[in-house]
Amino acid sequence: MSNNSTQIDRRKYPRITSNFSLEVSPSEVGHGEGRDISQGGLQFSHKGKLNVGQILNITIRVNGFSGDVNVKGKVLRCEQGGPEGNYHVAINFVDIDPETEKSVIDMINSF
Repeated sequence: MSNNSTQIDRRKYPRITSNFSLEVSPSEVGHGEGRDISQGGLQFSHKGKLNVGQILNITIRVNGFSGDVNVKGKVLRCEQGGPEGNYHVAINFVDIDPETEKSVIDMINSF
């Protein structure tokens, strides 16, 4: 029997795949392109390498959504890939208050 069984998705919240812009600090590059988002975190492309465990301040901007959403996130993964050598970064939201969580949900529902 093979150990190549289907990988189980252990995410607590469903992911929405969409393109959106974001600002990242601290970072020498400062901006990134969102790839997907959920109530618990997001994944984005970034030109600079970020450290796993690093805490980031992220401003999410979505066309058609009124206002930006500011969140804190912890880097879970940072892997180089893509045609331009960008890094794919996965973060988990941390220290999110109920108002910000509602804004994230509203933003997700706007897609």
